[in-house]
Amino acid sequence: MLVAVDLDDVLADLISCLIRTHEEIVGEQLERSQATSWDVFPPAVHDHVRYEGGYGTLLPLPYAREFLGWLRERHTVHIVTYRGAHAQQVTENWLAQHVDGRFDGLHLTGGGKVDACRELGADLIVDDSYNQIPAVTDALQIPGILIDTPMNQHIQESALVRRARGLRQARRVIEDLQREDRLA
Repeated sequence: MLVAVDLDDVLADLISCLIRTHEEIVGEQLERSQATSWDVFPPAVHDHVRYEGGYGTLLPLPYAREFLGWLRERHTVHIVTYRGAHAQQVTENWLAQHVDGRFDGLHLTGGGKVDACRELGADLIVDDSYNQIPAVTDALQIPGILIDTPMNQHIQESALVRRARGLRQARRVIEDLQREDRLA
């Protein structure tokens, strides 16, 4: 089985970095619960994180390294991220530092993930994006695990999409899907 795993806000804590950068640039404090949309953060905040080294400062989310290790022992794992080609080196460096070798490939799409997941032959996607999960699961008719963030609370579970509060719960969902024979 091939699993496509997102990076930002699945393995790496992007929202916290955006909040810190927002405080530095805008001078306004935000709580994580207020980060309900990308539009909460002005373009200058996004640009700083994307192009001025912010990606390199992200902290790994709890259980990221262990989750990928567990997953890779059993399946083929590809990191599929929305980040563009400009972030290739910083992304590779971050992965080497925080999850060292616990995946089989890295794909920076610079946008949607349907084509990358189709080309890889993904059987499952683990993502936090309210845009990516429905697009991939609907187009490819594969299950998806939606990692909870303040931005995706409006997405409901469905026959193809299950929620997880974090990667420990994502592991349990994968185990459940396998028991239900819903994964290749």
